[in-house]
Amino acid sequence: MDSNNGYLEPRKVPTPSESGLAKIKLSKVESDDAEYAEPYSVQIEMPSRVPVAPEGRRCSKLALKVTLGVCLLLGVVIAIFTAKQIFREIGLETALNDANQRLDHLDNIFNLHEQYVSYKLWLDCPLARRSAKTMLTLSNGKTYSFHTRKGNWLEAFGKCAERGLHLALLKNQIDVNVVYNKAKEIDPSSWWFVAAKNYGVGNVFDYRWPDGSKLETGDAMWAEYADRSLGCVELITGESIRLHCTRCNDRGVYFICELPTECY
Repeated sequence: MDSNNGYLEPRKVPTPSESGLAKIKLSKVESDDAEYAEPYSVQIEMPSRVPVAPEGRRCSKLALKVTLGVCLLLGVVIAIFTAKQIFREIGLETALNDANQRLDHLDNIFNLHEQYVSYKLWLDCPLARRSAKTMLTLSNGKTYSFHTRKGNWLEAFGKCAERGLHLALLKNQIDVNVVYNKAKEIDPSSWWFVAAKNYGVGNVFDYRWPDGSKLETGDAMWAEYADRSLGCVELITGESIRLHCTRCNDRGVYFICELPTECY
């Protein structure tokens, strides 16, 4: 705006050569051959310089590139953070599962001791002694009964308890040898439940006898190839004179009852 008279100054319009645009020139052509003559000729003059984007546009492109770069960097940071959170949650879940397994294991041991206390309180020696009249006292000085009626471990446990007895406690190799030899006389190729059972949880193996004493997994009484993951302990008369493992719900197994030491 002109500061003297208050009128707007006319804006200068750049020529095609100044604006960087192509210039088109039309001229009339005179020819003697009117039939084939073109009335006009067209001449295109290319600009002497390459158009350059205005400064504002260049700034906008630069800002766009910077924005895209920042967004990409932010996406990488978020991805790394999310991955760390996922791995942390997986670790916490694993730790929580381990803690739950430990609690379940302790609960099993507590229940075992509770059952043993209950067994001691309700021990019926008169009933056990009556049962002992039909039982066998072997060379180790202990009295057993060998039952060839098959059932699972829990059924065998219950059958012994009904007679005031418990499943055989074979805590040393001498007892294993004596009971094994007698069982083999009865059936040379057979499976017999004894009292030990796994009270561990998951990959933790904790074999114990009903009184809570441990049957260590590295004990020499175990057969070399015994699969500790199966859960219950048995003698196999067709195999080595060692303790083997079987599933507790296996119903094709005989069982051995023993007279409690308190009732001799």
